[in-house]
Amino acid sequence: MNLNTEIRLPRLHPAQTHVKLEASRFNILACGRRWGKTVLGLDLAIHSALDGNAVAWAAPTYKLLAEPYRTTQSLLSPIVKRISHEDHRIELVTGGTIVFWTLNDINLGRGYKYKLWIIDEAAHSPNLQTAFEGSIRPTLVDLCGDAWFLSSPQGHNYFHRLFLKGQSTDHHNYMSWQMPTASNPYIHPQEIADAKDALPDRTFRQEFLAEFAQNKDTIFQNFHRNITSFPISEANPSHTYIAGIDLAKVQDYTVITILNDQGQQVYFDRFRRQSWSQVISRIIAACQKFRAPAVIDATGLGDPIVEQLQSAGLTLFPFRFTSLSKEPLIQSLAVKLEQNKLSLLDIPEQTQELESFQAIATPGGGIKYSAPPGQHDDCVIALALAASKIGNSRLSVF
Repeated sequence: MNLNTEIRLPRLHPAQTHVKLEASRFNILACGRRWGKTVLGLDLAIHSALDGNAVAWAAPTYKLLAEPYRTTQSLLSPIVKRISHEDHRIELVTGGTIVFWTLNDINLGRGYKYKLWIIDEAAHSPNLQTAFEGSIRPTLVDLCGDAWFLSSPQGHNYFHRLFLKGQSTDHHNYMSWQMPTASNPYIHPQEIADAKDALPDRTFRQEFLAEFAQNKDTIFQNFHRNITSFPISEANPSHTYIAGIDLAKVQDYTVITILNDQGQQVYFDRFRRQSWSQVISRIIAACQKFRAPAVIDATGLGDPIVEQLQSAGLTLFPFRFTSLSKEPLIQSLAVKLEQNKLSLLDIPEQTQELESFQAIATPGGGIKYSAPPGQHDDCVIALALAASKIGNSRLSVF
């Protein structure tokens, strides 16, 4: 390598420099369109690789990887030692590497150790939480590596929860910023003004002001204030309890949720791919621990399970789901959350389901209440079943 080889990187604008200087270990950047997040990500990734580090870049799809991959090759071409297009891997003569992954890859980073991860378009991947917690985070352990999450916002999802960590003094390793498009001095103000005139207000605020707006179709709004940091509780004889049980259907999960008479969630269990005898044993153990009757999904395969649980001495309230019965059940849960009548455990799977659960108008003029395609709603259903017995004089078992 010629020691005088010069690598020319795009110059960062002042807001990009500000973010870079304030960085912590886990960094979440919510920014408006054309702010320059990818340029910042490339600056961070390339400088680390020039120092001889192993760097990974991730995005939701290969299409979103294509431009950063080509740009990195072009910028680093004088010092590239080897490129594997099959593995999307660039090796430098400095000893550094940059590998490009998609967040849909189930083996994301497995078997590797990295000094730095750049997760581009982070808010737009439904797999972000699973990818980070199950795959990306473990690869940073050996080298005490850092991670950057770069994206425009997209509702109150896992990216939003990471952003809130960066705003909290309770998470000293996290830092987050909200950067509107206007903080990029190279974008003409008139372009932003024209976009404001042309776009719906919600779209403009999300795409250009980098504000987190909930999906208009989501049912459960502003429920995060109901989440507590308290651990799962032991049974307290001064309280009475009610369980909500959603039974697994094929690829779904069985979920057991238990609330006390104050609307506090005190127990949560979620599992799948177990025999019916194992499912029954776990339900009995949970309900007996809290001496809790249970509202249970008795639709379809639920009937024989209900009979076996009743034979074991549990008090059950079978619930059969139809298009008519589901709507008031879900609406009741939404009202109780809005009125702060429920206090929820901090459970990522449950939070994610509540964030994404939707009411979609059907062609016949009705409303369909469900999780988005490919996602689960078992936590929501179990919670709704238990909550149906809270604070309703006609239904209350307390």
